[in-house]
Amino acid sequence: MTGVQLPQNLTDTLYAHTEGNPFFMTEIIRLLSESGELTPDHIGTPEGIKIPDGVREVIGQRLNRLSEYCNEVLTTASIIGREFDFRLLNILNGEISEEQLLQAVEEAVSFHLIEAVPGRMDRYQFVHALVQQTLTEEVTTSRNVRLHARTAEAMEQLYAAEVEAQAAELAYHYSEAEAVLGTERLGHFSRIAGERALAAYAFDEASAFLSRALEAREGETGPQLAERATDEDTAAILLALGYAQAALDQIAGALSSFHRAFDFYASAVNVPKVVEIAEYGHSGYLISGMGELIPRALDLVDPDSHDAGKILANYGYALGVTVDGFDSGLAALERALAISKHENDKVLEARTQANMANVYGFHAHWEECLNAGSRAIELNMDLDDFQSEMRARIWVASALLAKGDQDQASYHGEHMLELAERRRDRTWIDRTLRPVLTAAVARGDWDSAREVCRRYPFGLSIPVTMFIDQMVGDADFGLDTIDDVARQDSYFRSTTDWIGRSSFVHMLAVVARITGDSGVLALAESNAVNILSSEHQPNQERAANLTLAIVAVERSDKDPAERLYRSLVSADQYYAWPLCSDRVLGLLSQTMGNGGQAQIHFEDALVFCRNAGYRPELAWTCCDYADMLLRRNEPGDGTKAMSLLDESLAVSTELGMRPLMEQITERLDRIQAPPLPAPTYPAGLSHREVEVLRLIAFGKTDREIAEELFISFRTVGNHVSNILNKTNTSNRTEAATFAAHQGLT
Repeated sequence: MTGVQLPQNLTDTLYAHTEGNPFFMTEIIRLLSESGELTPDHIGTPEGIKIPDGVREVIGQRLNRLSEYCNEVLTTASIIGREFDFRLLNILNGEISEEQLLQAVEEAVSFHLIEAVPGRMDRYQFVHALVQQTLTEEVTTSRNVRLHARTAEAMEQLYAAEVEAQAAELAYHYSEAEAVLGTERLGHFSRIAGERALAAYAFDEASAFLSRALEAREGETGPQLAERATDEDTAAILLALGYAQAALDQIAGALSSFHRAFDFYASAVNVPKVVEIAEYGHSGYLISGMGELIPRALDLVDPDSHDAGKILANYGYALGVTVDGFDSGLAALERALAISKHENDKVLEARTQANMANVYGFHAHWEECLNAGSRAIELNMDLDDFQSEMRARIWVASALLAKGDQDQASYHGEHMLELAERRRDRTWIDRTLRPVLTAAVARGDWDSAREVCRRYPFGLSIPVTMFIDQMVGDADFGLDTIDDVARQDSYFRSTTDWIGRSSFVHMLAVVARITGDSGVLALAESNAVNILSSEHQPNQERAANLTLAIVAVERSDKDPAERLYRSLVSADQYYAWPLCSDRVLGLLSQTMGNGGQAQIHFEDALVFCRNAGYRPELAWTCCDYADMLLRRNEPGDGTKAMSLLDESLAVSTELGMRPLMEQITERLDRIQAPPLPAPTYPAGLSHREVEVLRLIAFGKTDREIAEELFISFRTVGNHVSNILNKTNTSNRTEAATFAAHQGLT
């Protein structure tokens, strides 16, 4: 109708608003299109979808046929909501008898404007949300506010025995009636609704209600908020809000809420609440951010008490994940573990073991990480403690991936994703993408990885999608696109967001090596340097050094290569998406001029990748190893190089890795082909450019040419540009004409 392909999220919004009614949807799309407002940004606002005149006219024609009583009753019902209780309607329409009200309701049913809710006595609903919206839009602001006020007060009267179950609706009505009723009841019911939503894992709703309760209680928003809560109720709201924000991956907001609540409880010497906050370990990012609070909590409890053990479990993590805090962190965790066993507290033991796994993992002690994490998972078989199970599994999966066991890592990742979805926990859905996607990419399962990225289009999915596109040659990767991603808060919002940052710089370095793009390489370098120059964790340091190692290799820079080699060689062989550490060490050794050392590392990398089933990395390792042998050119190196290139070509062909296939084919052609005089083509065109030109003349697109010639989409674009320049033509049609005139077709 508009000639525009609408994005899926926009289509879903329109469908939900119109409930799939073809006439309503057509009219709304036409109205938005004509006003230039058919955009996700506009439709996402409260004013985004107004009722078009065509829809209003159809609904109005039905309403105009109703009696005056019926219209009045339906207007009141529309303020109550899409669904309403006859008993509540009866209270609000006290000026007419119950019999008259029943007649009005039956009249509205007969005109198919409302219908009885199946299986629920005295409950009705509007047949379509747009009918309700049409009615409410006809009510003046003053009357609207007063109807909401009357509705809220009537609901408290009607549902007195179970008023908390109606808290969400009451909060809504008190919010709409704030101008006449004030904020006291609004704050009261917003808090109850928020706490109920939190218990049901409805974290978005919980955050919205609790924020409203906080605003109503404090009477202001923004930076003017007091540094800490000023009373018990406000502190309780802040604590609940912090829990919701943590689950929504709003770490900065959660930390602010927890800090303000903690300061109040600490000043009031409310030790149970102080301990509750200090022991909360939903995610490592949160624990690190509460590093200043935890020692203050310890000062309020007996050092050998059960409460001390709960706090020490997080204190050990906060210390242990720093570059120099490994020993002190483990010491605190050992104290927590001893207390957990003395108190026979299995939850504390599981959380302590999970935090131990985290600390060991941050410092690349993979065996110890697996042992501690596995113990925490084992304890959880009888506990069902979400916090410790997720924090243990994420590092068990990381250790398994690092050691080359992608099958078991996938199992843990998929199990975590199921748990996170069940809890609707956005933070852990985001974190769980790492083992799931890393395992899929490591084995070259591009389809599975892309499906996960489509389902969860945030966090690590963004660089993974770009990376896969480069590995298979499906898309261009210009510097502007990279800059856009680099600016996204999901990767660079804080120094504790190590997953996004390290994954992103790795991806940039590898893409720079694939494409030879110096701009991408410079961006990878600058981000790695930024990580090292700010407060960082041990795993971030390894990630940055691996990235800088690729930079040194690409620039053939010997001095940094030697320094980075010394930094990286001390760790055992491991896989850090998307790099095998021994391949990087082999490249560094080659850059340093030490072929023998390079050969040892490349051989180790081959064994590791073959055993692990890390096929894309195996293909690239074979290619890099072959390059080293061909440059060294010692006896037997040529034969060995040919074998490696054959293996690399077989793997890359099976996985559709066109950029690598192109590189290997060129190497094989160069090695195998006897020197022949190059054929002469018009305008100085190369043989490959002639191949591309012929396909252009046949009407092929760049993507079709890439698939036919087994080269990347980007390479085709470069060839097309060269062809137009050499033949002095301005477009593909003129180039095709040139090919015909020169007898090339």
